[in-house]
Amino acid sequence: MATEIVTAGLCQAAPIPATSSHTRKSTPVASAACPVTLAIDFPSWKVVDFPLWKTMLRSGLRLAAVDDARAAVADRLVTPWWYHPALGILLAGYVVGISFGNSGVKIASGLLFAAAVVALGNLYRRRTGVWVSGFQAGRASRWAIALGVLIGAVVLTAWAIGSYTRLDWPVWVLAAVGFVGTVLIGRRFDSALRAQLRAAG
Repeated sequence: MATEIVTAGLCQAAPIPATSSHTRKSTPVASAACPVTLAIDFPSWKVVDFPLWKTMLRSGLRLAAVDDARAAVADRLVTPWWYHPALGILLAGYVVGISFGNSGVKIASGLLFAAAVVALGNLYRRRTGVWVSGFQAGRASRWAIALGVLIGAVVLTAWAIGSYTRLDWPVWVLAAVGFVGTVLIGRRFDSALRAQLRAAG
C-alpha cells in the first residue's frame, strides 16, 4: 500500500535512495518546484483505514447489544410456578372428560381444553412479556416435541379405554401421568431454552 508524504524544501533532481525493503524508489525530480512528493510503500497489514476501524467498532457494539438482549430474554424466561401445574390439570381434566362422558361431554371437554390452553398462554405472555414457540426453539424443541407426544398418547389411550372398555382405574392413571409428565417436561424445556440462549451469547 503506497502512502504519499509531501515534503517542503527538497528540490533535488536526483532520486531519493531507498531506506528499507518496503520503500519504493521515487522517480527523479526534473524541476525545481517545491514541495516534492515522496512515495513510500508500507506493508498492507500495517496500514488500516480509519473507516474500517469505525466499522469494526460498530460491529462489536452490535454484537454486544445482541448478547445483552439474549441474556435479558434468558433472565425473563422464568415460567411462573403455577403455569405447568395448571397445564397438567387441564390435560388431566380433558383425559377424564373424554373417557367417562358421552359424545357431547367429549366434544365440550375438547373445546374447553383448547380454550383454556390458549387463555393460559396469553396469561403467560402478559406476566413475562416473552413467548417462544416450543417448536422453533432450537435444541430445546425436543422437549416440546416430547410433551406433544405425551399429550397425544395419553389422550388417545384414554379415548380408547373410555370407548371400548368399562375400566375406570386406567383413566385415573393416565390423568396422573399426564399431569406429572406435563410439569416435568415443561420445566425441562424452560431450563434447556434458558441455557441455550445464554450459551448463544
